[in-house]
Amino acid sequence: MDHIIDLDRAVCETWRDDALLWPQRLETDRALVADPDSLGVRILGTGRRTWAPVLRCAL
Repeated sequence: MDHIIDLDRAVCETWRDDALLWPQRLETDRALVADPDSLGVRILGTGRRTWAPVLRCAL
């Protein structure tokens, strides 16, 4: 089954900066992140359903 995600309904919640030493903080302001390597999004579904995946950039 294919799932179509409406990216217009996705809200970026958190960013993690790969340029920082471990442990890296999660930021809610993109302007504070120099080299993002992952982000957390919130996708609003029908009714009160939400989906909150974390997307990691892989090089």
